[in-house]
Amino acid sequence: MNIQTGILAAVLGLGMSAAQASSREVTLAVPSASLRATLSVPEGVAHPPVVLILAGSGPTDRDGNGPSGLSTDVYRKLAGALTAAGYAVLRPDKRGVGSSAATDSREEALTFSTYVQDAHAWLTWLGQQPELGKVAVIGHSEGALVGLAACLEPSTSQGAEPVGAYVSLAGAGDNIADTLRRQLRANPANPAALTSEADRIIASLRGGQ
Repeated sequence: MNIQTGILAAVLGLGMSAAQASSREVTLAVPSASLRATLSVPEGVAHPPVVLILAGSGPTDRDGNGPSGLSTDVYRKLAGALTAAGYAVLRPDKRGVGSSAATDSREEALTFSTYVQDAHAWLTWLGQQPELGKVAVIGHSEGALVGLAACLEPSTSQGAEPVGAYVSLAGAGDNIADTLRRQLRANPANPAALTSEADRIIASLRGGQ
């Protein structure tokens, strides 16, 4: 079974034999931040392939929860299904979320490229772990775009391994401007003045401002 088929089977829960897993905290120093993640490794599985789970937009933590109080633990549950199927899993907190501390908390200091660089740093770290096998990426929502960009970014780090599989969970199928407009209009609580102002800002951004 190849890594792509195995990940799909684990996500769908199709007849994979269960394996016990051990977890540990991992810290990674990157420019302007100290990133934290949970690494879960199935016990008794030699050189298991490892999956990096990248969270969706907003202040979403490594478990898939945000500050609103609604807890789904969706990424933690996904990691449990994958480790039961024999995969190692790395679940990071995004920069400035959970235990991943950023030295600069200004909004203008955090860009899409910053998330891509952080994801690429995790991929490089995973490729340097001798006990782990091939590396795969599962990106959810915004994380799907971040993960794809990180997979395409060339690595100059010694010991890094190319990504063997990529999975997009609810990744964007339209450009971000159209996606934002649709999402804003889909929420009946958003007043017309807000959507109008958002349209003006999006048009300005598309114009290079």
